[in-house]
Amino acid sequence: MPRAVALLMCTVLAGCGASRTNADAATPITGVPEFDGETGAIEGLVRDPAGGDVPDADVAIRGAFAIVLRSDRRGGFALGRLPPGRYEIVVRHDTMQYDGRSTADVAPGGAARVTIIVGGGPVVRAATDPLRGARIYDDYRYYNATSSTGGLPAAMRCRTCHGWRGEARIGGHGEPLRQYARRHSEAQIAWFAWNAHGSGPDLRGVLSRAFDPEQQLADVAAFLKRSIRDVPSRGSASTGRALFVGNCAPCHGLDGRSIDFHQTSNEPPEYLSAAVEEADEFTHRIENGHPRPAEQQEAIWLRWMPAWREMLGPQQVADVMAHLRTFTER
Repeated sequence: MPRAVALLMCTVLAGCGASRTNADAATPITGVPEFDGETGAIEGLVRDPAGGDVPDADVAIRGAFAIVLRSDRRGGFALGRLPPGRYEIVVRHDTMQYDGRSTADVAPGGAARVTIIVGGGPVVRAATDPLRGARIYDDYRYYNATSSTGGLPAAMRCRTCHGWRGEARIGGHGEPLRQYARRHSEAQIAWFAWNAHGSGPDLRGVLSRAFDPEQQLADVAAFLKRSIRDVPSRGSASTGRALFVGNCAPCHGLDGRSIDFHQTSNEPPEYLSAAVEEADEFTHRIENGHPRPAEQQEAIWLRWMPAWREMLGPQQVADVMAHLRTFTER
């Protein structure tokens, strides 16, 4: 077990009472970093509107860093070794319609105590769109019409850190995003990203209000949970040629060069390079379309690169990729 997580578990157990068992204690979802100097703590209770305990609630604590806990069976949670300062606390539960929110001012050597109410009627969730989520994951500017990156390099995207298929090992949870997604609900994935993105960019700064940012994250969560397919590593170039001629050549040309994003003509088009060097990128763009940002859509065909996932199966995508690889061998 990583030292940071072990320290957190000790802190949580101490904060919730030494008589409790491991099963009773609040569960850490992400690790907490270590800090030099005098620290403080947050101790809290999650309650419903009638004052009842709310166990198994997700508790995001955000300040000098972001971390997520899960409340114990009595609705309690505790987190120690925190640098002094103000922290925002957001709590959700799968059965509750509304999140609970509070703030806590942590003083050196002290413990800030909070009680947070969550509640509301039955959960009502908007319909999610995995395809829209795939395009936001590729390039969030597609639906935001903004060049803001929250102070990060302009090339920063979800897939920059997490990989095209969510398989890069990064983040406080210490596991690939795709694996993380398998263990959590779509609502949890979206909520974690919004409230506890850890060392990553503050998504509140890069997702504009032009299109509901929380809905965007719900769509990304739907993509991660439902839409990433495994594509075979090998395909048939001859089968791929027939698929390419019938479906792709009308826009891309029989030689694959009718559309080219490069400024110089001595390089192969981007998608031909991707077919050889970036199979995951190629697969993602074929299955989900090209999310060219609105301000870059000078050419009409960039707007209508379709998503082929409903028309081409994983093996057919591999076959088209095998055919395109023959172009670079000529």
